Amino acid sequence: AQSLELLLIQFLMPDNDARRQAEEQIRRLARDPQVVPALVHHLRTAKTPNVRQLAAVLLRKKITSHWPKLPPHAKASLKQALIDSITLDNSHLVRRASANVVSIIAKYAVPAGEWQELLPFLFQCSQSPQEEHREVALILFSSLTETIGTTFQSHLNDLQPILLKCLQDETSSRVRIAALKYG
Repeated sequence: AQSLELLLIQFLMPDNDARRQAEEQIRRLARDPQVVPALVHHLRTAKTPNVRQLAAVLLRKKITSHWPKLPPHAKASLKQALIDSITLDNSHLVRRASANVVSIIAKYAVPAGEWQELLPFLFQCSQSPQEEHREVALILFSSLTETIGTTFQSHLNDLQPILLKCLQDETSSRVRIAALKYG
C-alpha cells in the first residue's frame, strides 16, 4: 500500500522519466483486482488532494474490468468509501473524481439491484444545506441519466422539483450551474 502511494506521488512529479516509470509500474499493478481496495485506501487517506484525485481517476479507469471480480464485501466497502469521499472530502476535484467512479459503478450495480441506496442518498444530498453535497448530487443525477437512464426514469418526476429549486439556489452559483447543465 505504501509503495502504491509512492508511485502515485511519483506519477504527479514534473520529472518525465520518474512519471513514466511510475505510470508503467501502476499499469502493471492495475491488472490485479486487488488494486481496487488499495486505490480506495489512498482515495480516502492520502494527505494531498492530488494523490486522492489520482487514485479516483485510476479507479475509474480500472473499475469496469475489476467490478465483476470483486467479492460482495469489497463492493460494499468501495461504494461506502465513494459515498464518504463525495460527502466528506474537502477537495472539489476529489469529490468530482469520486462522483465519476460512482457513475461508472452505478452503470452495473444499480440495474443489478446491487446499489439500491444510491438514488435515495443522492436525493438526500440534493436537499443538503451544504453546497458541495447539492452540487455533486446534481452532477451525479446528470451522469446517471446517461449511464442508467432506463432504470432512473421512474425517478424523474421526483427530480423535477429538486432541479427547479436548485436552478433558483440563491446561495450557490455552482449549484445553479450544475442544475442548468443537467437540464
